[in-house]
Amino acid sequence: MRTKPKAYKLFLAVQILMLGLLSVFIFSVNAEEVSVCEKLYQKACMEEPRCAYTGKFCRPTNDPCEIAWLELEGTLASCESMTACDYIKAEQCYCPPDVICVCGGGAPEQCRLGTP
Repeated sequence: MRTKPKAYKLFLAVQILMLGLLSVFIFSVNAEEVSVCEKLYQKACMEEPRCAYTGKFCRPTNDPCEIAWLELEGTLASCESMTACDYIKAEQCYCPPDVICVCGGGAPEQCRLGTP
C-alpha cells in the first residue's frame, strides 16, 4: 500500500482550513444581517432593502424575487413581470405603517419565488 506524500497531506490540511474559515465568514455575515433586521420596526423594516416584513417580525431577505420587487415599484404588475415569481396579496388584517386600523397584524403584499 502506497502512502501519500507529505505535500499532499499539507495541501489537504490547508484546503480544510480554508473551508472552515470561509464558513465562519459566511455565517458571521448572515448573523449580522439577521441582527440588523430583527431590531427594526415595521416601517423601518419595509424601507430597508436587505430586510422583509412578514406581518409579525422583520427578517433578512434572500429571495431574488423579493429583492428585485423591493427595488422596483412593488406592484402586482412588477412582480408578475419577473419570471418564476408569484404575487401574494396582503393578508386581510394587514395594516400599513402610520395608519390606525381596527384589525392589524397580517402580512403585507409580497413577491416570492414560486414553486416550479
